[in-house]
Amino acid sequence: MTDPMRDFMKEEFLMSGDPEASVLLDRGDMPGALRILEERFAVSSASIGSYASVTLMLQHDVGMCRFALGDQQNAERCLATASEGLDATLGPDSPEALSAADALGEAAAALGDCTRARELHARAHAGREKLYGPADFRTVTSLMNLANACGRLGLHGEESELYRRAHAASLETLGKIHPRTLKCLTRLGESLAASGDLAGGREALERASGLNREAGGPSAQGSFDAADELAKTLTAMGDHRGAVGVISEALRGAEERYGELHPYTLRYRTHLGIAIGAAGDLEEARLTLLKAVDGCVRLMGPIHADTITATRNLLRIIRVKDGPGPVRPLFEALSRLLDESAGPDSHVAIEVAGDLGKILAELGEIERAAGLFRRAVAHHERTLGPAHDKTLEFMRYLRFALNRMGDFFGEMEVFTRMLEVLAAKHGIAAPERDSDGAVTGGGSPGGDGPDAWWWKPATAYLCRFSPFSLFRQLYEL
Repeated sequence: MTDPMRDFMKEEFLMSGDPEASVLLDRGDMPGALRILEERFAVSSASIGSYASVTLMLQHDVGMCRFALGDQQNAERCLATASEGLDATLGPDSPEALSAADALGEAAAALGDCTRARELHARAHAGREKLYGPADFRTVTSLMNLANACGRLGLHGEESELYRRAHAASLETLGKIHPRTLKCLTRLGESLAASGDLAGGREALERASGLNREAGGPSAQGSFDAADELAKTLTAMGDHRGAVGVISEALRGAEERYGELHPYTLRYRTHLGIAIGAAGDLEEARLTLLKAVDGCVRLMGPIHADTITATRNLLRIIRVKDGPGPVRPLFEALSRLLDESAGPDSHVAIEVAGDLGKILAELGEIERAAGLFRRAVAHHERTLGPAHDKTLEFMRYLRFALNRMGDFFGEMEVFTRMLEVLAAKHGIAAPERDSDGAVTGGGSPGGDGPDAWWWKPATAYLCRFSPFSLFRQLYEL
């Protein structure tokens, strides 16, 4: 008896159903499958045209293979063209077009464009719910993708609610110990922890870990994933020894099942290094992350997302251990590499540019740091939204840099923007201001919560009546 969920996931990945590529995928030969699909796509484009539905499905499959191999920029271009073409040829509500929209959403999220990802997944979910019903596993897949996009945007309350719905639907259609149901439970625990409910997240993740062991034994992939997320939650709760123990067990299981040079093994090794660093053993963390970086480079290349994650965390440990000087040239080289290979506006290039900016600011190179912070703010505001924690974080860094440069009007402009964003985020009515920026009325100065810390310094700053000594006190906002 076949598993309909597994069949569906294969159809999602291989929309064309090419038999030769299917065999190669079953063997785990992703590069071989990509080579076959690229050949089929070229032949189909030449013989029946690039906008034939068969050609577009092959282009979608090429994009999926590239995405799986870490070539996210080219994958996104393939998937975007295929999605647009399938919308035009088969209709935007066709099963193929909805699958393509969901896949494009995942590619957009991987590139950091989470606002776009959320829109695409919302469209795919609404269309599939209409076609198949709310409890169908195809609908649940889009619901999980939508939840993931919300989490990336910092909307953890919405994310948790969507994962609850996905878990309930999976329980109904697939059963308690189906891998997809257990994945929903793991993601729910992860989202609860991210929203601040660490106890609820830990309970859900421990339950997911136990059910995964019941379903597939201690070497089941779901057991490793649940343990990985549980370790992050334990770290957030301050239980560093527990976190190291849990992720170490997942790493040992992955090594036994997959070997040392496998994406899952390397990912868990990276997370172990992070957990060891959080526990305070910087030298052991450095050695663990160095081994992870070496394996990632050998297996996936220097610009794969997992390689960059391991490298950034290794450099952060070195920075804490030895100061900013030794890591500056390494961050410079990594930033140049990503600007050239992934593009200067790619999510990963922006993340590393932000890291480099912090190093430069620490070393006193404020003007260069300010330029990198401004670049990060613009990117995050566009892709994550102005109220996202990441956007506000780099606004704070930019304010600091502008102050150090003596550009107080530039600093005031950034601070004003932050206040407007925070006011909208917390539902505080912004004050009315004249052309000079002075407050003339309006606003909501009373109340508890954000109002208490927001109103007084904001009014003083925006009116520009306060002495500069007060401005320095505002940096703790």
